[in-house]
Amino acid sequence: MVDVELKVGEKTVTCSKEILAVATGSYKRIDVACREIPSDVAIRPLAVGDYYYSDGSICPRELAPLKEGCIGIVMKAGREETDTSAFPAIHGYVLGLYDANGSCPSPWSSSGIATGTQTVSTGFNGYGDTLSVKQHAAGNGLDLKAVFPAVYYATADYDKRYPAPASASGWFLPSAGQCRCWYANEAALLKSIRRVTGDKSYTWCDYYWSASETSNLPSLLVWLLSFDHRRMDFESKVCDNYIRPCLTF
Repeated sequence: MVDVELKVGEKTVTCSKEILAVATGSYKRIDVACREIPSDVAIRPLAVGDYYYSDGSICPRELAPLKEGCIGIVMKAGREETDTSAFPAIHGYVLGLYDANGSCPSPWSSSGIATGTQTVSTGFNGYGDTLSVKQHAAGNGLDLKAVFPAVYYATADYDKRYPAPASASGWFLPSAGQCRCWYANEAALLKSIRRVTGDKSYTWCDYYWSASETSNLPSLLVWLLSFDHRRMDFESKVCDNYIRPCLTF
């Protein structure tokens, strides 16, 4: 018999469980669900830094998060007015917990092709921009991984590693405007990432791709977030930079 006692606010939750013998060096996990919310627990709006999980649940940033199942951190609450994507009701935007492609840099594209993404550096259209690249590849018989590897690693490959819930948009490459939002909230995002992963020295890589081509040379240049120079910049599509997916929910 195993007896468990938990304190939730001022409420004590107890659980007794019969388990089989456990061998030395092994353990058995017991899930305890408290279905009653104590009356003194405050309910607050979604906030930057909250933890987002693969089942669509959210853990407030003030609480001790579970690492298991956490796939991202909320980087903006509510729908941004510049987001013109067709994705329905948006409650917030999530930055992936890890870099894509095993934290290895990758080109945005292997050739000079304009795909029709938004070209402004302030729009919140990463979902739509990523879809534009995927549709361009499919419509022209191009292999997404070979020709647009940044989008491939931000979407299909990342979802294999960290599946998003069906209720979310799915992973996409953030737009230039979403990269600006990430940069503006980097302190809160880093704090939550370090806390949930246990990596207290974690920091960003130098350069991250956005999904947004530039207005002057959309076939050759893409906006990127430079933590090295602390600003938005642009880069040739064939250069290697890091990839950090986002999703909306």
